[in-house]
Amino acid sequence: MQHPLRACSSAVLAFVKTGVNLTIEAGVTVRATAGTPAAALVIERGAKIFALGTQQEPITFTSATGIQDPNDPEFDPATARGRWGGLIILGNAPIIGGENSVEGLPEGMGLYGGNDPDDSSGVLRFVRVWFGGSEISPDNEINGITFAGVGRGTEVDHIEVAYNLDDGVEFFGGTVNAKFISVLFCGDDGIDTDEGYQGKLQFVFVITGTSGHHGFEMDSVGDETPRSSPQIYNVLIVGGSTDPGMVTSDQQKNGLIRLREGTGAHLGNLITVNVADKAVWLSNCTDALTVTQDIENRSGPDTLYFSPGNMLGPHTAPVRTSIGCRGKELRSWSKEEPNLVMVAETINDTVLFIDPRPRTGSSPVYRAVDDVPADFFTPVDYRGAFGEDLWLSGWSLLDEFGLIPDNVFGEFQEGVIQSDATWRSDTLHLLADQVFVASGATLTIQPGAVIKAYRDNGSGRAPSLVIERGAKILAEGRADRPITFTSVLNPRHLPARGTWGGVVILGNGLTSKGVSNVEGLEGVEYGGNNPDDDSGVLTYVRVWYGGDKIAPDNEINGVTFGAVGARTVVDHLEVA
Repeated sequence: MQHPLRACSSAVLAFVKTGVNLTIEAGVTVRATAGTPAAALVIERGAKIFALGTQQEPITFTSATGIQDPNDPEFDPATARGRWGGLIILGNAPIIGGENSVEGLPEGMGLYGGNDPDDSSGVLRFVRVWFGGSEISPDNEINGITFAGVGRGTEVDHIEVAYNLDDGVEFFGGTVNAKFISVLFCGDDGIDTDEGYQGKLQFVFVITGTSGHHGFEMDSVGDETPRSSPQIYNVLIVGGSTDPGMVTSDQQKNGLIRLREGTGAHLGNLITVNVADKAVWLSNCTDALTVTQDIENRSGPDTLYFSPGNMLGPHTAPVRTSIGCRGKELRSWSKEEPNLVMVAETINDTVLFIDPRPRTGSSPVYRAVDDVPADFFTPVDYRGAFGEDLWLSGWSLLDEFGLIPDNVFGEFQEGVIQSDATWRSDTLHLLADQVFVASGATLTIQPGAVIKAYRDNGSGRAPSLVIERGAKILAEGRADRPITFTSVLNPRHLPARGTWGGVVILGNGLTSKGVSNVEGLEGVEYGGNNPDDDSGVLTYVRVWYGGDKIAPDNEINGVTFGAVGARTVVDHLEVA
């Protein structure tokens, strides 16, 4: 029996009974009303869901009260969470104990578990579950997405849970595999595994915020079988802050990753950043569990393998080992910083702008990469969840509200240019910070070149290009090949004002104040006694969507000429 939900449908969430297939078309938004117990969509054992979203038309589960905008000054994460229930999928795959029931669901309607590891509950692809997590029974909040006894015949990729009151995604037993998982700002844990989960996960991105608990909480039930033993590779967990005083969750401080209750696992190509205290908390091991960091011993459900190449950051003691795991300590990990493009040192429960990809060439994530197991996993040449492909683009909440760049990659320009340099037209140039051309240096920008600038990530330093006194810019575009400074945002968010800084050109010409400092740019002066000073050429240059702050309460002009002299050539210049 088929039950379709077509584009633009709204529905009251309900149970899909055994033998019934629910198909949800690309672009559908399902809105759930608040109430007690919470509204939830439950796919029972023997039923299937075919949620077939696309990058351009994702499927969204959200609150009937509307999608909350994190850019809104009135946005409150605490009230954005828990506005409805979530998505629960029940299957016939093995779990500890053989069978269990989801607490809070009506008797007989929440059963999960069986003996078919290849069981299929359908397909989830490009599915977003936002603002859920309210109670389905007293003191029992619901996860954003619950996979309970779900088998590996189920196809799962590109799923996201954002602002859920409880855990983001939880796996109770089962064997389901998944790729491209995003979990953002949930009130409890990002990913939770328990009850004998033995699936495989790759490309997992978690932002905890300062109030969230663990990025991963991984459990089993002592030495009972099947022991939880997921294989998980290519993970990036972004904690709330490196400053413990900024993090309100003691659970997070104790460990961004918690491994306990005898869980096995294979964990590789993993990165944690913004670690307040501990990156990993190992507790409640069992006698039968082997903890190893030797890849040759990476086998079997009774093994917890933690790659020595996992990047935990430059902390002196990032691993906490509790009683019960003495003699099974983790002793090796990478202390390197991953050199990500743009991740603020403190991320509360919202983010102003983020790019979690590594900088090509300069990032150590491209070295000492773990080989992934042969089946299911995609071989990659990087640690963490991202290489050059920003797979969140087009469908994530972060993209929906312009909090990440478009999925483009190029050459990052940064710091101070001390000698002559050329920005070529066959390369996309990216400004993620303020770039200065120092006195004596000339920056040449070829006709047709495109420079895309990032938004400020909360530092108060909008990315900008600054040509200092004594430096030159030779930006000689043509009518058929203009030079363009613009925003790195997805084009669907443009046009928009104030998405980056601007272009500042400073010279030795005359001003009524003599020599002055540019407000917001420390130690950068303009003005002198040479009315014929030459700062270069700007012809057929376009500067679009700028004007953000380069310092508190100090927005920048599209193009600023500070005491620029008469020998500077400027024609066909546009600011929009």
